[in-house]
Amino acid sequence: MKQPPPLPAAALKAGKVAVGLSWLFAMAAVISPMPDTQMANIGMLLIAGLGVTHLIEIIIFREFLAAAKATTNDYIQAFIFGMFHTGGLKIS
Repeated sequence: MKQPPPLPAAALKAGKVAVGLSWLFAMAAVISPMPDTQMANIGMLLIAGLGVTHLIEIIIFREFLAAAKATTNDYIQAFIFGMFHTGGLKIS
């Protein structure tokens, strides 16, 4: 069973902030009317990149998530924050 790397609490928090800001930037670039369509393209690429990589991460760590008794909320946060959420889970 693959396990995410153990990360200190400060790294988990900083990572979640950075990834959260990336999601917000991507959403803003796609949703807000901007005269520069290149920003919308960057936003779409960022959304696709974050979504695909975090989905792959959930697939790779699915056994770990099951062993950690992950809830639906944990899966949602793993999709949003990636390893910065799964790195904070423990197997009980």
